[in-house]
Amino acid sequence: MLSAPTLWTAFVVNFLALGLIWAYVTRSYPKFEAARFWTASAFAAAGGAALASLRVVVDSLLPLLAGGTVLIFAACLAAMGVRRFYDRPVGWRQTALITGLGFAGVVFFIVGYDSVAMRMFVYSACQVLPFALTLKLLLSR
Repeated sequence: MLSAPTLWTAFVVNFLALGLIWAYVTRSYPKFEAARFWTASAFAAAGGAALASLRVVVDSLLPLLAGGTVLIFAACLAAMGVRRFYDRPVGWRQTALITGLGFAGVVFFIVGYDSVAMRMFVYSACQVLPFALTLKLLLSR
């Protein structure tokens, strides 16, 4: 059976490997702007997973809050890469809004009303939202 530290380590290593691949693509094809966002997304996800893995060592929810917020930001960066792939402008305000609302929602369900289920819902919804907003691009011709 896998333990939580093993899973977090696998996430960090996986995102670092993905980031290295996208960094190579970015360097090889400098005009491919989407690759920059996908590189940043992979490295941000590695950092977020590393922050969240500190929860195993520290008896606090702050590592999960910080790691979750960075992972939401990484999802937004990946969606921004999809927008650049389709030659659409990226929305930094949208990214800031989704990341900020995710942070605020998780903080509320840590401090105001302690609910693990609602924290997971807010985190999951904020990770899915950037990709849901790109579905129109992905499904169009």
